[in-house]
Amino acid sequence: QETTVKSFLGYSTRWYRRLNSASQDYKLLYVMPQAPNLPRGAVMHRVEGDCWLVNLIGVGGDYPPTDETGFLEFARSLSSSEVYSAIKNAEPMSPIYGYRRTDNRLYHYEKLPDLPENFVLLGDAVCAFNPVYGQGISSAALGAHTLNQCLNERGSLNGFSKYFHKRLAKVNKVPWLIATGDDFRWFTTEGI
Repeated sequence: QETTVKSFLGYSTRWYRRLNSASQDYKLLYVMPQAPNLPRGAVMHRVEGDCWLVNLIGVGGDYPPTDETGFLEFARSLSSSEVYSAIKNAEPMSPIYGYRRTDNRLYHYEKLPDLPENFVLLGDAVCAFNPVYGQGISSAALGAHTLNQCLNERGSLNGFSKYFHKRLAKVNKVPWLIATGDDFRWFTTEGI
């Protein structure tokens, strides 16, 4: 059984060698989309040397384009002019990459009547989040910790898969509610 929550979030990303001088005053800039009426945002941050990574964000199907003109126009349309000013004459280092597979997915292995013995799933194979929340690696680590606890608690591996997946479902509940609760602030979000 699977639960899916779709916020129709998309990203377009490009690397730049140098940005215009105004951007040199900070290491990171985040123009946050704000539910329910401002679906556009951006993240711009300095990486090594004089390189910058610029991500344009669109929620509710308002995806940022992956063509040159559209990318710049999307940046110009943001609630802050900082991103557009920084990139309009900057030197690109990469093509523009788009990413649209941002659905939250929760698989309910704990509800399956029969699981293969000694078979467990962790991380995105059980609970995958929209990457904007940065919860994927934390949830995977909590899953690994839960696996270790379950192995230490049980004297036998008999019925272990069912036992573990019931515990893991409880661990994933809070991160899932945090992520999907935020997504449901957008009227365009679909799911249960």
